[in-house]
Amino acid sequence: MNEEREIVFWDLDGVENLSHRNQNDAIESILECGDQCDGTLEICGFARMKTPDPEKWAHELLDHAIEDLDCNYDLGSMDDTSDSTPEMMSAARAFAKAILKDYTPWRCEIVKQETIDVAAWIIKNRPDWAEQETEE
Repeated sequence: MNEEREIVFWDLDGVENLSHRNQNDAIESILECGDQCDGTLEICGFARMKTPDPEKWAHELLDHAIEDLDCNYDLGSMDDTSDSTPEMMSAARAFAKAILKDYTPWRCEIVKQETIDVAAWIIKNRPDWAEQETEE
């Protein structure tokens, strides 16, 4: 299933700090900072990274917790690792679901790319720029 993810930022590929929440604002800023007035521009839509699957993450959390108790607190056997119980797994699932329910990833990834005709965009969105070019 190909799920549609919300685009939260627009900018060029490779930009470190994303801040443009609107595609036209991003295009305008890019063009203002450069000297491009024709050709094409590749604009990217960024969505927040997906969180891990709660079931898979619950297993990892439980494994790390048991390893921590065994090794860092010196509670485990030197020969064998401790086993988890169904009750521990149930608690790990509930914990993973509770954390992921309210967790918002900071990192983003490109989920959409569009090629913009710069001259057409300027005429439609910033005709005053086209007028300035003809005056100069």
